[in-house]
Amino acid sequence: EQVRKEKAAVKIQARQRGRAGRAEAERRAEARMMEEELRQELAIRIQSNMRMHLARKALMAAEEARAALEFERDWYARCLQDAARGFLARRLIVRRRAAALSLTSFARQAAARKRCRKRRAILSRDTFYTPPHLLRPEAYAIPPGLNL
Repeated sequence: EQVRKEKAAVKIQARQRGRAGRAEAERRAEARMMEEELRQELAIRIQSNMRMHLARKALMAAEEARAALEFERDWYARCLQDAARGFLARRLIVRRRAAALSLTSFARQAAARKRCRKRRAILSRDTFYTPPHLLRPEAYAIPPGLNL
């Protein structure tokens, strides 16, 4: 009977150790599963943060490229405007000079006519006046050999 009790005690202990071992294995498996889920959540967070970082970086690069393109477009527009303004200013100066030259020429011509009229009036009153071509005909003569 003693042997039977010992065998029964050994069986009970074995079952208890088996149950305790299975419970420990189940606890460890659950802990591993929870650790794996935590790792997946952390990996998802890291990937999400990295994608957000890359998206921000791409957005900033696109914004900088757009700003650079806008600056370049504005710079070329200013260059064209400067060239157009310079061309128009130079053309205006040329026209004003031509107008001033015309006015000056007209004024000088009018002044020369006035002086000529005064001289003619004085010379017509003078009976001793002889025109220059009559005083020095050799200066006004046609050179020999010139066929006109």
